[in-house]
Amino acid sequence: MSFPPTIMRLRIKNRKNNVSLWLPIFLAYPLVLAIGLALLPLVLLVSLVAWPSGYGRPLLLSGFYFARLVWAMRGLEIDIHSESEDFTFYLK
Repeated sequence: MSFPPTIMRLRIKNRKNNVSLWLPIFLAYPLVLAIGLALLPLVLLVSLVAWPSGYGRPLLLSGFYFARLVWAMRGLEIDIHSESEDFTFYLK
């Protein structure tokens, strides 16, 4: 079973200092859910209006596509190295 990422880790190293942040992104999920539920009637209305033109179905499924994208980001790691500093972004 797949779960969405819950922790985001940012690590920045340069010559002067090292910064490591662990950010709990699971705390933002209730806010995102509340905003999504508040926008649901508007999305339904716009998708009904746009259905004859062919844009209604993708608009109606955009929430599911966004959720699949977020779920697939678990384990994403981005490393950027330069001469003066290193940057690491990791979703756990």
